Amino acid sequence: MANVIKAGQLGGLGVIVVDTAADNIVAAGNPVKISKIRWEGATTVADSATVMEAGGSTPFWEGTVVGTPAGVVTDESDFYSDRPLILNGLKVGALTHGKLYIYVGT
Repeated sequence: MANVIKAGQLGGLGVIVVDTAADNIVAAGNPVKISKIRWEGATTVADSATVMEAGGSTPFWEGTVVGTPAGVVTDESDFYSDRPLILNGLKVGALTHGKLYIYVGT
């Protein structure tokens, strides 16, 4: 599966499903409001995932497996719905296994 955007297509509430690290999830210059990030399906200890602004090099969110059984929710972060994270574009710098569900809104 390639990375996909579901529901709202960034025009409203929706979820971006990411299964491959990529620089171009949402291009720089396009604001993205993130309300939640969920990582599922890591398979081994030391699997990792990082999310950052499109032009950035420092992750604003990262997760690393330290002993979670395979296939369960590895990490989940909820941000305030009335104060979501607002980023300038979006990229996933690392995703060794599993999928990231990035919940976005208007």
